[in-house]
Amino acid sequence: MNSVVEKICVEDVYDLASDIGKEFEKIIDIYGIEVITSLMPKVICALERLEFCASRNDSVDLEISDLNSLIVQLQYEKIEKQEYKSKLEKELEQIEDIWREETNKLSELVTELKEENLRLCSSLKEKENSLSEKSSSCVSEQELKIAQKLKEIVDRQREQIEQKDQELHQKCNDVEVLQLQLQKLVQFNKDLRRKQKHQQCQMKAIVEEKVELQVQLEEYQSELQQLRSQLGVAVKENLELAQAESELVPDSKRKFVIDLDDPERPQFTVDELKRIMFERNDLKAKISELQDELTLYKPQPPSKSDVVDPVEELPVQGPINKEPEEKLYPSTKPSGIRRFFQFVLRS
Repeated sequence: MNSVVEKICVEDVYDLASDIGKEFEKIIDIYGIEVITSLMPKVICALERLEFCASRNDSVDLEISDLNSLIVQLQYEKIEKQEYKSKLEKELEQIEDIWREETNKLSELVTELKEENLRLCSSLKEKENSLSEKSSSCVSEQELKIAQKLKEIVDRQREQIEQKDQELHQKCNDVEVLQLQLQKLVQFNKDLRRKQKHQQCQMKAIVEEKVELQVQLEEYQSELQQLRSQLGVAVKENLELAQAESELVPDSKRKFVIDLDDPERPQFTVDELKRIMFERNDLKAKISELQDELTLYKPQPPSKSDVVDPVEELPVQGPINKEPEEKLYPSTKPSGIRRFFQFVLRS
């Protein structure tokens, strides 16, 4: 029994109410309305409860499907973010490893250059001392060349040390830029989540509004059907009146001679005919208005220009307006069961 209640929808309840209403019409035609006077409120109450359960099941199923799609989407995004994060972490680790290796190499090179510089300075001092001791002898050309070469070597090594320091500083700046990019990506991810939440709220409101418009469309269709039946009756009466009017014969004093014994004599006066024609024209105007409203509320097929790519994310501008109470609490709207029993309630 629970499975049957869970699978029933609002349209099934309306079909059931329509069938019960037809059966009640048959019972009223045969036995009179007194037979179902006490039974009618109980049946209507039971059908309204069943309608409430069905509408609640529909809303719950819709919400469950939305939540399942949201869960799948969030899981997919989570997996993508984890992969992207792990990729960034690996790249950052590789950059840090390369930076450490280059730093170590540069440190070793600086140490070697300093040692070599000290050694060259000590050798240069020794040579200068030896040259100063030899005051009597002139400095040979070969020693001058050696001293000049040592000085060039020292200058070149000093330039290499400065160049390596600049490269080390550049690597540090690159690491800081990568960290800033990572922070921007995290902030961009938060903004995307917020936009997605707003879009889901808008889609839910649109679905609820579509359901309400479908219910209104069904009510307008039923009213249009009733007006069409009334129009058919009015047209039939109009034809009968026109036929009866053609049978009237005016005399010389502009008076109508009517045979009182004729069973097919006219049954309406001119004023009554005018009133009936006025009512017919009024009914035609109402039918025209209802047809215009029906055309307005009919769902039209979306054009290619109106189709939005689900992958493309539309920007959210400004705060979202608060939904009215009728959309937030659709269960408070009146039931549609009683319109199937209006003929009994009116009587």
